[in-house]
Amino acid sequence: MFSKACEYGIRATIFIAQRSMKGRRSNLKEISEAITSPLAFTAKILQLLVKHNIIFSTKGATGGFEMAYHSFNTLNLKQLVHAIDGDGSTTSCIVGLNTCSRENPCPIHHKYVTIRTNLAIMLEEMTIAQLIEMEHFTLSNNPI
Repeated sequence: MFSKACEYGIRATIFIAQRSMKGRRSNLKEISEAITSPLAFTAKILQLLVKHNIIFSTKGATGGFEMAYHSFNTLNLKQLVHAIDGDGSTTSCIVGLNTCSRENPCPIHHKYVTIRTNLAIMLEEMTIAQLIEMEHFTLSNNPI
């Protein structure tokens, strides 16, 4: 449903948030290894996250990526997904038609509307703080 970049972006944000909670910045290589993403691809994703003020970058020997702690409870998945994938996952036609609407539906429009609406609600309600709490339980199975 989401692009690979978006999946990596979510994982990177969780990793950076967890490190930021401990007062530590993360460098590109650490993040790339933790989320098992190619270095150059991770760099592009991190650039998008910085551009949308989701994470912050500091240059220099002690630099790296971090998140402001106050944003953990306000930053939601919708903002994160939209920063990387745009709003297509919650607004576009599932089969990719340009003219799919209530008045001119694709063959599965009426079934997908409910799913898309529920997805939009979940993305809006789920915060980074909640993801960090959930992610804690899967750390043993995940390199983050």
